[in-house]
Amino acid sequence: IQYGTGSMTGYLAQDTVNVGGANVVNQVFGDATTLANFFAGQPLDGILGLGYPAIAADSVTPVFDNMISQKLVAQPIFGVYLDSSSGNTGSQISFGSTVSSLYTGSFSYVPVSQQTYWSVNIQTVQVNNKAVACTSGCKGIIDTGTSVIVGPTAQVNAILSALNVNSDCSNYNSLPNLSVQMANTVFSIPPSIYVLKQGNSCAALIQGELGASMWILGDTFIRGFYTVFDRGNNRIGFAQLSSSANAAEIITL
Repeated sequence: IQYGTGSMTGYLAQDTVNVGGANVVNQVFGDATTLANFFAGQPLDGILGLGYPAIAADSVTPVFDNMISQKLVAQPIFGVYLDSSSGNTGSQISFGSTVSSLYTGSFSYVPVSQQTYWSVNIQTVQVNNKAVACTSGCKGIIDTGTSVIVGPTAQVNAILSALNVNSDCSNYNSLPNLSVQMANTVFSIPPSIYVLKQGNSCAALIQGELGASMWILGDTFIRGFYTVFDRGNNRIGFAQLSSSANAAEIITL
C-alpha cells in the first residue's frame, strides 16, 4: 500500500477488532511485514482508514462500514476533535455520535462531492477576505491523515506571500486569518492554528506540491473546528469549538 508519505507491504488477515469497546467481527485488515523508513519511531501502531470503500486497498470493507452494518454505532457518523492546547492530550474520535461538550452552536455542512476520499468542492481560499488561491473553484479533500494543508505549489506560494509569516515570529500577533470557502460558507482559522510557533521560530503549516490535482485540508485546517463525517448523508459538518482558546470562525454567506 502506497501512502502520501511512505508505504507498507504485508498480507491480509481477519479477526475481531475492538474499537473503543465495540467488537467488529470478521474484520479484514493488513498485517505489515515491511514499513517505509517514514514509519520508524512514529508513535502509532497502525493506520485506521476511514475513507469510502471505493478506495479501500484490495476491496477490503473498511472498519467503519462494518461497524455500521453490524449495528455497532447509533448513527453512521464519526466526530473528530484535535486538541491544540499545550500537551495535546485531549484529541479524540467518537464513532456513532458527536461530543456536544466540545463544540458550540450548530454544524455547517459541506456535501461530499465524490465518494472516494472525503472530497469537497472548494470555492476560494482567502486571506483577509480576499481570494488569493483557488479563485475559480477547485477540488479538495478533508483528511485527518495529513498533518498540514497541501495545495498546488504556485497557489500555495501566493497564500504564503499574502500571509507573510516572519520566520522570527516578529509579526505573529498581527497575522491575518486564513479562510476556505465551501458551500457558500467561509471557514476561517487564526494564526494560532495555521502557524507552528516554537520559541522565536514560526512557519505556516501549508505545503506546496508540484502537480497537485487537489487540495488537502489536513490537520492544520481540521483542528480549527469540531468536525463530523456523516456517511448517512454524505456530508462533512464543521462547528465552532467550545474552547475559548480557539478563535476559528464560521460565516454563512
